[in-house]
Amino acid sequence: MPGATEQGSGQRRVIVVRRALAALVSLGITGTMAWFLRRDHPRGWQWLPLLLLMSAPVLAAASIASRRVGAQLLARGIWWSFLLLGGLIATMMGIDGDLKGGYVCLFTLANAFCLLAVGTTGLGDDGGRFRPAAFRGTLLLAMVLAIADTATLLWIGGLRAIDEHMFGGLLLVPGMIVGVIGLLRLRTWGLLVSLTCNVLVVVLTSTAVLQLPPELRWMLTATAVAQILVPVPMWISLARRRLPPPDQFRRLKRVASTAVIVAIAASSVYFTCFHHPQPRVFW
Repeated sequence: MPGATEQGSGQRRVIVVRRALAALVSLGITGTMAWFLRRDHPRGWQWLPLLLLMSAPVLAAASIASRRVGAQLLARGIWWSFLLLGGLIATMMGIDGDLKGGYVCLFTLANAFCLLAVGTTGLGDDGGRFRPAAFRGTLLLAMVLAIADTATLLWIGGLRAIDEHMFGGLLLVPGMIVGVIGLLRLRTWGLLVSLTCNVLVVVLTSTAVLQLPPELRWMLTATAVAQILVPVPMWISLARRRLPPPDQFRRLKRVASTAVIVAIAASSVYFTCFHHPQPRVFW
């Protein structure tokens, strides 16, 4: 058994190194954001959402070292939120190839690296109190997406509330947080609250009641629809009161997640380096 023990110790060291690299890059994101934002000279209350934005990668770096599943999901949710926002700005908003364009691309790549580095480490079946009898992968995916959407609405909603006194995005945040807490505690009401919030996001964004840039509305609509569809097998199983079959697509889900991350990063590089559409105002 010494060989197995050494192999297990080696795997743990690799996981520690991967998490440490992700944490260092995440801290670097905060430093780069602080350096870049100082050029814009925010005033008054504008600093509040920006400080919250800059502190998020620090929180992610601290959370990824925790053994709690909730902290692991928080780190991934923050990185996914930033990855989607960075990719969206670089790909659809138009970057003119200057320093700002390079910063957005670097920002996107850094968050992609963090997600790829940590992978699924820390989300094992023996982590904390989160021990669902079935659909563990489904619940984890739903919570990561929910945290990412909550963070996105918090960043954008906070900026718009201060700059334009529009609070629509922020009004959805408390309900989404409650839904995530309920899912983490394996409560049915958490799934219902999360479903209700996602339906509201789809309705408000698709009808433009939630006044956000069109591309941002599309992104939020897409992630909300994904969160509605992901738990469908769970709902069917609960309605039929039958135990679900073993998860035969776990590896496929990991490959699909990796492919999405790589695709967003590659798209950001392409639109920054080789294609410069007409720049548009994001906020």
